[in-house]
Amino acid sequence: MKNTNNRKSTVKWMAVLSSAALLLPVGWSPAFAQNTAQANTSAPAAAAVSSESSDILNKFRALLKQPNGLPEAAAYLNKNISKTTAHHATLMVLYLENARIKAMPSIDEKLYPQDVQEELQTFFKEKDTMNQLIQKAKTQKLKNLLTQAKNYGYKVITAEGMYFLTMDYSTFERYEEDVKEDISAYISIQSELSRKQLGKDAALAIGYQELVNRALLLEGFVNSYPNSNRTRQMEDQYDLYEHVIFYGMNNTPLFQDNGAIRPNAKTAYTFIAGLPNENNSQLHELLKQFVNVLKDHQFKQTSEVKDWLEEHVGTNG
Repeated sequence: MKNTNNRKSTVKWMAVLSSAALLLPVGWSPAFAQNTAQANTSAPAAAAVSSESSDILNKFRALLKQPNGLPEAAAYLNKNISKTTAHHATLMVLYLENARIKAMPSIDEKLYPQDVQEELQTFFKEKDTMNQLIQKAKTQKLKNLLTQAKNYGYKVITAEGMYFLTMDYSTFERYEEDVKEDISAYISIQSELSRKQLGKDAALAIGYQELVNRALLLEGFVNSYPNSNRTRQMEDQYDLYEHVIFYGMNNTPLFQDNGAIRPNAKTAYTFIAGLPNENNSQLHELLKQFVNVLKDHQFKQTSEVKDWLEEHVGTNG
């Protein structure tokens, strides 16, 4: 049962990240009263749909519990999710995510042996898809490892000279129209955030404007869906992004050795602070206050700036 309203709502505010300039999601508000078409469905038809949906849910959970059954369960979900209710579809997608998170360490460690790492080093490109990496692999051993990782919903990334797995949230995008609004939004945000790593080798790997854009999306989700099953995860991610915005990362601290803020950060933050806060974003207001404090101190990390950060953001620890 496709929920087209989910997709339309999500696309509207996900455009924030694809724009060249920061565009705050004006007028974005959740519509929790959904599935009105179902209300007009006759009782017998609705009961039949509910019965089929329950059967699909039960079969999916049974497959997921089997040893190494995750790929088969995902394939079954892909084939049958459109026949289920939004509630059951949402449950299955969350079960799938949980199962993939739980299984990832045991698959990931298979990439750790030296021969596997060295082979990956000879051809790995960050923009390559998993299919492209599988084609480039020279040994059957690595081809099999990469195929297994792909089937489990992971992709390969690199940092600190090592290759390891992370969740490929783009594989969840196909479910956006089937699940409830909050999880549709969750999938869209996670997919966007996972397209490029926030940091690499303890350094910021994205631009400062995109950094703030991502944090605004996370803040928007938390404010719009306070009771979502995934609100806690989004809050944790927001806390990380907020910290990076105001302090930077170990190898790219916000303030340079001479005490001055990084030029790109100054440009991005000043621009964003000058935009109207039409959504009453707390982050936007905090950033605006931060820029005003910096202006008073020539955009340098004075003791007053440090005190402001500790009071309004927290310590850098």
